[in-house]
Amino acid sequence: MTDKRQILLARYAKKGGLRARIDAKCIECIYDPLGGGGNWRQQVEACTAPDCPLYPVRPISSGSQDR
Repeated sequence: MTDKRQILLARYAKKGGLRARIDAKCIECIYDPLGGGGNWRQQVEACTAPDCPLYPVRPISSGSQDR
C-alpha cells in the first residue's frame, strides 16, 4: 500500500462517523494514487461495482447524475 493511500485511510478512519468510514472503505477498495485516473474521489465516483453494498452511498460529487 502506498504512503498517500495509508495517510488518507488513517485520516478518514480517525474521523469516526458513518460517512468517514464509508469514505475510508471506498479508498481502501479502489483508490490507486500511482496508476488511477484522478484523485480518490474521482476514482470512487467511477466505481464499477454496483453489487457492492456501499455503491449507492459512495462519495460522489454533487453535480454527478450517477445516483
